[in-house]
Amino acid sequence: MNSHTGKLHGKVAIVTGAASGIGEAIAALYLSEGACVVVSDLPERGLTKRFSNHPQVRAVEIDVTADDAPKQIIETATREFGGLDILVNNAGIALGKQFEETTDEEFDRIMQEPPVPHDAFEIEGPIFYYYPILKPLRPLWHLVSGWLGRKGVTR
Repeated sequence: MNSHTGKLHGKVAIVTGAASGIGEAIAALYLSEGACVVVSDLPERGLTKRFSNHPQVRAVEIDVTADDAPKQIIETATREFGGLDILVNNAGIALGKQFEETTDEEFDRIMQEPPVPHDAFEIEGPIFYYYPILKPLRPLWHLVSGWLGRKGVTR
């Protein structure tokens, strides 16, 4: 589809965990529908190389659990594309082992990422983590994260 006529033409999206799998597929779909997309993933995941041929993509290679990661990612979207309309909070932790082999420390890390100022599970953590930064950006934005991804949340 022509990027000037797609359903997301003129929209700006952030997709975390975009180096592979669902995140990569979402970023590719948004690009095909005309969105400008800021993709993020861990530096060792090869994100910049993967999306280097897309002029409407900016890659931020960063661990989203770093304290300043949300700010850096959102600042990239506002600086490069003028704002933010859609946040797909897809980044997660994949251990590559059976559940029964998971240690208590690994389980705690999965359930509490990204870090938030209170003991929150992964379901609510991303919302509390990004909300203070997102709130002043626009009167309307969309959030897709975990269980919210089935319906999305519109402010």
